[in-house]
Amino acid sequence: MHSDLIRHDAINDLIDALSPLASQAKVENSYWIVTPDGEYLSDNGNEWCYDCGSAKVRNLRKHDRKRADEYILDGGWVSEHDTPPMCAHCGVKLRASLLFYGGTYELDHFRENPPEPGNVDHAYEVSEMLSALQYTKEDDAYLAREAMEIARKLIEQPNDPALKALEARDG
Repeated sequence: MHSDLIRHDAINDLIDALSPLASQAKVENSYWIVTPDGEYLSDNGNEWCYDCGSAKVRNLRKHDRKRADEYILDGGWVSEHDTPPMCAHCGVKLRASLLFYGGTYELDHFRENPPEPGNVDHAYEVSEMLSALQYTKEDDAYLAREAMEIARKLIEQPNDPALKALEARDG
């Protein structure tokens, strides 16, 4: 059990080390559109950034004036996802809490497409991947270790104190 706590601390240290870069990524809150029929409107996904969602609601209201007030832009908070969400119109990243599957989805992506050092979007995505894989079952611990290795390679400065602390911990 003690080794699990160390791994969690090590993941937190990596997330902290990525934070200055990851915080520069453009990420917005997610919204969705409720229609008069009580359904969620989807266009290549069902979530929108505020600007695109508001524009879509205005357009829908313009074309359905009888029920215009029944089109609602809802949301604005973080929700759980199996894949990283993006705005259905402009493609901007939307804030989410990735579930375990979302972490493995991102891990698969970064196995095939290694992140670029200094890339703010990659730093954000790797940080989210780490968060999703932080508390894994013992059988899946190898996934967290692999995600940690990807994160270590992404950190720009090899002399970073957080990275040195991680290396000392992991032996």
